[in-house]
Amino acid sequence: MNKKNINKKIIYCTVAIGVIGIISAGIYRHHKIKTYNMLLNEANNNLKSYKYDEAIILFKEAMKYKKDLGIKNSINLAEKLKINKKSYENALSFMKEERYLDAIDNFKKVSDIDKNLYKDSQKNIEECKKSLVSKNIMLSKESVSNNDYSKDNKYITDITNIDNNKEVKQLQKPMNKKIKSYPQKSENIEKKSQIINRNINKPVSKQQAEDKIKNYIKSTSQEIPNLKVEYDHDDTKSGRKYFVIHVYCIVDDHTATMGWYYVNEQDGKCSKWDLAEDKLVPLT
Repeated sequence: MNKKNINKKIIYCTVAIGVIGIISAGIYRHHKIKTYNMLLNEANNNLKSYKYDEAIILFKEAMKYKKDLGIKNSINLAEKLKINKKSYENALSFMKEERYLDAIDNFKKVSDIDKNLYKDSQKNIEECKKSLVSKNIMLSKESVSNNDYSKDNKYITDITNIDNNKEVKQLQKPMNKKIKSYPQKSENIEKKSQIINRNINKPVSKQQAEDKIKNYIKSTSQEIPNLKVEYDHDDTKSGRKYFVIHVYCIVDDHTATMGWYYVNEQDGKCSKWDLAEDKLVPLT
C-alpha cells in the first residue's frame, strides 16, 4: 500500500466521521426542537383549560431546551391566572354559603386578565348585592316584629353597605326610634374622634390596629351580641400598606359581615371600606 492510497483512506475516514457527526447533530437538534414544541403546545393547551399548575410545570420544562422571554412571560401569566381563579373559586364558595359580602370581596379581586371570569364576577357581584339586600330586609323585618333591635341594626348595616334605598330607610325608622330610648353613651363626637385618632401619625402593630377599631365600634354602636372585631389580612392601596380589620357577627351557623376597616400601618389612620364605591372613607 503506497502513501497515496493511505492518504486517500484517511480523507475518506475523516469525511465519513464528519458526515456521521453532522447527521447525529441534526438528529439531536431535530429531537430537541420537537420536544420543545411538544412541551410548549401542551403547556398552552393546559393554560387554555385553566390547568395552571400543569402549564407552569411544562413551561419550566420547555425552558430547559430553550431560554425564551416569551416562556417567562407565559409563566408569569399562568401565575396571575392561577391567583385569579382561586379568588373566583373562593367567591363562588362564599356565595353558596350566602356569605355575600365575603363573596363580593373576592369577586372584586378577579381582574380582567381573564375576560370570561371577570365578566362572570361582575355579574355575580350584582347577584350577591340583590341577594344580600333581599335576605337582610326579610331578617330585619322579622327582628323588628320581635323587638330585637340589636339584630335589626346589624341587618340594616349590612344592607346600607350595598344599597341605601327607600325600603331600607323605612326599616331604619323603628330601629332609630327604639335606639333613642336607650341610655346614650357618655362619649360625645369629640371623644369619639379622640379615640379613633389616638396615637395617630405613629406606626401601629396588628394588635394596635385591631384595638383602635374595637374602641371605635364601642364608641359609635349599641351593644350587639356576638360581635367580633378581628385582624384579617394586610392590603396595599395607592402605595399605602394597611392592616385590614373584619367586623362581623355570628348568627346561627354563619357569619354576617358588618364592615371592613383599614388601619394605615405607618400612621395609624383608620378608614372604612365603602363596598359600593370601592373606596376608603376616613373615620372621624
